[in-house]
Amino acid sequence: MKAQESITELKKQAEEQRKQLSKLRFDLSLNKLKDTNGLEKKRKDLARTLTAIRQKEIIEEQNA
Repeated sequence: MKAQESITELKKQAEEQRKQLSKLRFDLSLNKLKDTNGLEKKRKDLARTLTAIRQKEIIEEQNA
């Protein structure tokens, strides 16, 4: 994750990560998923992205 990414870019990234996570969950339910650690990694990546979004929102609120 780049430090200079805007909130809108991060939100687009979070949406893409949600889609990937959904696909992984679907593949898991169909027993197509070989590496189940990928599911946990994607979930943590999404959490990091959402945290970065919230941090930027807080900074913007304080500067306003």
